[in-house]
Amino acid sequence: MAHFILIHGFNDKSAGSENIDKIAPAMIERGHTVDTDSTDYGWFGLWWVRFRKRPAILRIVEAIKAAMARDLDVVVVGYSNGSNYAVKALRLIFIGKVKLVLVHPALKRTTKFPNSCNRIWVCFTRSDWATRFASYVRWLI
Repeated sequence: MAHFILIHGFNDKSAGSENIDKIAPAMIERGHTVDTDSTDYGWFGLWWVRFRKRPAILRIVEAIKAAMARDLDVVVVGYSNGSNYAVKALRLIFIGKVKLVLVHPALKRTTKFPNSCNRIWVCFTRSDWATRFASYVRWLI
């Protein structure tokens, strides 16, 4: 079974409980373990995302390393900017192989994925207005 680490987007006052964390019960029902809390970095708006990303990324790194230390099959699921943080966190991990699921990722088209990614799935729709808006203000991030 796999260990899922769920990472919410940056403009989320629910800390993921109203979006990405909703998949946790289905994963648990199938026998997987799910971490919805250790990567929560709280809410900060568009301006603060530039200044508060490093502590959030380091929390994600620690959650991934803790799961890898328990010899678990790690799947990181990032939603929106959580995808951005997940990729940046995986760049800091040089050992192991992690599966990565990106839901409406806030990433550049030219994003280079780190070698610590074993497999990558991307889920999106063209009608996602938040990700489209973020593409116009990415210079802030």
